[in-house]
Amino acid sequence: MIIMQLSYNEFAHQFELHGRQHQFSSLALERLYEHLMEFNTPEHPYVLDVVGLCCEFTEIDAKDAEEYHAETRIRVDDDTYLLI
Repeated sequence: MIIMQLSYNEFAHQFELHGRQHQFSSLALERLYEHLMEFNTPEHPYVLDVVGLCCEFTEIDAKDAEEYHAETRIRVDDDTYLLI
């Protein structure tokens, strides 16, 4: 197994390579990267699955977020959340 450590730009480029560059706003994609890096350790490296992330996470307006029972809420900005 080859393990690569990706910078944010390389992470974002993977979304482009998978045709998912419009799935999240740039700011939401940055927050998602930061969130995933919190759980990435040498003992348990995160395995990137772009399509899986697109299925697991939803970018949504803050006013609509209250309607959803989400396991995790990541604040993107005052008006937007990422939900899982």
